Amino acid sequence: MTASIPANRFSETKFSESFWSNSRGDYVTGINVLHSKMDQGVVEDQEILTYLRERIDVEQRYGNALIEMGNRRLKLDGFLRDDGASLRKTFETIKNESIDLGNGHLSLANNLKELVLAPLVKFNTQVYQTTQQSREDIENRLKLFDKHLLDLDRSHAAYVAKCNTADQAEMEANKIAAEDAVARGSPPGSSSGDLDVERRHEFASQRFTIQELNKFLNRMRAEVPSQDVKVPIMGVYNHCCTGSAIAHWIQQNTKARTIEEAEHIGQSLSDEGFLRLIGQRGNRFLASPANFYQWRDQMFELLDEDDREEEMSLVKKTKQEVEKADAAYLAAVKKADLTRLQLEVGLFSHMDLLQRCEFERINTFKNAFLNFAAIFSNIISITQSVADHLLIFQEALRPANDVQYIIEQYRTGAFVPMPTLYNHFYLGSGYEQVFGVNIEQHCNFTRKKVPQLVTKCLSRIKKSSAPLTNEQKIACWMAEVPLSEIHTLRNKINHGGKITQKLLRLFDVATVIGVLRLYFLELPGSLLNGDEYETVKIIYSSVSDDVNDSKNDARISSIRNLLALLSPARFYTLYEVVKHVSNLIKETSADDDFTHYIAHRWGPVFLRPIEETAVTLHDKHPQRMMRDMLKMTHQIFEPIRMSREEGNLSRSVTTRAPATHLGRNRKGAVRHSRDLKSSPVSPTSNGQAGSGLPSIAVEGQAIPENAIAAAVAAANDNGSGVGATTPKLVRRPPPSRFNLTRYVSAPEMFSEQER
Repeated sequence: MTASIPANRFSETKFSESFWSNSRGDYVTGINVLHSKMDQGVVEDQEILTYLRERIDVEQRYGNALIEMGNRRLKLDGFLRDDGASLRKTFETIKNESIDLGNGHLSLANNLKELVLAPLVKFNTQVYQTTQQSREDIENRLKLFDKHLLDLDRSHAAYVAKCNTADQAEMEANKIAAEDAVARGSPPGSSSGDLDVERRHEFASQRFTIQELNKFLNRMRAEVPSQDVKVPIMGVYNHCCTGSAIAHWIQQNTKARTIEEAEHIGQSLSDEGFLRLIGQRGNRFLASPANFYQWRDQMFELLDEDDREEEMSLVKKTKQEVEKADAAYLAAVKKADLTRLQLEVGLFSHMDLLQRCEFERINTFKNAFLNFAAIFSNIISITQSVADHLLIFQEALRPANDVQYIIEQYRTGAFVPMPTLYNHFYLGSGYEQVFGVNIEQHCNFTRKKVPQLVTKCLSRIKKSSAPLTNEQKIACWMAEVPLSEIHTLRNKINHGGKITQKLLRLFDVATVIGVLRLYFLELPGSLLNGDEYETVKIIYSSVSDDVNDSKNDARISSIRNLLALLSPARFYTLYEVVKHVSNLIKETSADDDFTHYIAHRWGPVFLRPIEETAVTLHDKHPQRMMRDMLKMTHQIFEPIRMSREEGNLSRSVTTRAPATHLGRNRKGAVRHSRDLKSSPVSPTSNGQAGSGLPSIAVEGQAIPENAIAAAVAAANDNGSGVGATTPKLVRRPPPSRFNLTRYVSAPEMFSEQER
């Protein structure tokens, strides 16, 4: 599909691009400001309508009064006595003119009512109903989005808590397994068979878990007084307790209140094999100081084994809870993000509707004032001067200028969407998504200079634009694509996997360009570092818009040095996009209006401040910098690119590892997990910044080279240069998405490897 070139749209900014906030989930600030301006318009409409109603009433009363005065009969003892008097004829002429003037004012009042007031009232009613319905729809969407965000926060908190619980349970299980292995002389992990999650045992008419029963018996064994008992012939028995001491402890620490109940519990201990009678036959328990009982260690060892098995069963339970919590969290993320996309589409439609209504409102009143002036021009010459004044004043009314004035004076921020990211507990935010992921993190994971999405989209644009005419190629970049269509393509490629040209061919070129721009808007921060925003502003503070300005060389040198400090991912991504558009301008011989349009639309996308303020809303240096990069692409980018490639070539020779080591890396290299944030690559690691590059110039004066050298040295101190061999702590990814490594504690999941 080929888009048409919109007329006079090169520098126009729309409501849908101006009333947003850069805070996560804040869609209320900008829309409230816009609604307040629309409410102001409603008050203005009522003032105008009230004035017109009062004016019509005045004109009617004035016309009726003039007609009444003109029809008033002459007195018999006055002018009627002199039929031919010239004074009477003159007075009668004046009275007749009063009647004509009165009829003219009645006609004026009627025309004002039918041609001015009635259309305004009808338009005002229709616009109010339309905008009110749209506002209610947006308010409902905002409430739904807030609800889903709240559900998302709750599910994320539950997910993190479950993961921490699972890790703790696994560490405890591993510890128990290790202790068992030492005691049995077998390696950890030798236990077999599935274990029940929880087992309870009935003992003395009470139900205990293994842990509860173990604690109860160990406490009794420790607190009941014991002694050595000598039995004739049999010898000496160690750690024996009298029946009365055991019964007394049972009465104090259980619900048993009588000797019979205590003896019943003691008999249960004997029957279960924890006590044995010394010096007598049988195993009857009596609360007698003459009966001695000895604790049997074998039964406590078996009880400890059951306790360990129960600990191991808890691991399975916590793992299942983690999987359920993770699924709920992922569903909440998708639900919240889908609601966000629908909300943004609704906000775009709502803001466009408000802009059209505001334009039509002002234009309707302009036409009403024209009719107002035309009506006055049809009456007597006394009102002609009033009509002339109205015609003069209405010429200065410009509906488009009034709409732009609202944007310039009350705008709250450009459209910078903030996607809801799925932050995997083990793999980080770069898992199963592309939009909104840090570009360095994404390129480090894919091991590519430029994100796959950018290269695939540019390739699709270039191939599909080949058979088009020059006007059609330009129109593709200037077309206004609905946000819903862009979201459709975004959802199909936002999966972290391979993006195919077959999929992109299902969408037109304008939509692919739109999703490419949306990708840069959803990055966490602009492609050019937001820290350099003020530096770029200083560079352009005293430079005119003329590309042949005398300070042009110094400005270009300064911009080149700033770009040389970018990370490889940011530099090469910016270079590919700018080179593509620059080649398009040269190929189509596009005029300066197209260059101005691209700079106006893409400049604030590549360079925006860290925090939007009332001052930065009116800055123009991002557009001016984009214009310079488009017109002087070769002078700005080529020196940096050649310097980086030469630096990479030299490092590849000096830091080459032995062949055997490289072979091992290719076969069994451990991929770094994406939940660990890699340090930003130093500019000097790619050979693009150094003492040989020119300094940044401000107002025609170069900044000393030692300022850049200090920045480069500080970057080198971080140890991010290529070829560094400092051991780095990396995390081994788990074998599957939800499989928690068994018998390995959390600290053991990390190991040191050379970068």
